[in-house]
Amino acid sequence: MSEDLVPPRQLPGSGDDARAQLFDLFLDEIAERVAKRLRPLVSGNDATVGAEHPLMLDVDAAAARLGITPDALRKKVHRGQIPSVKDGARLRFRPTDLEQYVDSRVKGSNKQEQPPQAIGGMSRLVR
Repeated sequence: MSEDLVPPRQLPGSGDDARAQLFDLFLDEIAERVAKRLRPLVSGNDATVGAEHPLMLDVDAAAARLGITPDALRKKVHRGQIPSVKDGARLRFRPTDLEQYVDSRVKGSNKQEQPPQAIGGMSRLVR
């Protein structure tokens, strides 16, 4: 345990009410510290805590992971090319969805390549 957090039973006090109040303060301090550590895991913005496996990425982090600009990412979301989760007015992205998008774009993947077809005898080819 940290030296600045002292369990209530070791604190001087006069009566059960004082101990209960100190215990509540102790629990509040722990809850605040836990919340501070969990915040980056949810937002995906902290480079030190949870950066390897954040639950959700914001637009900037997702765009950086894909090597594109945030505007290009928003356009791909609007076109339905990349799934996203709406968090109020913000977009969030699951890392697994980004990986699936990249995998689907890899040339020579397991998809059957269809040969180009001529349209009505014209020399223009369509895929």
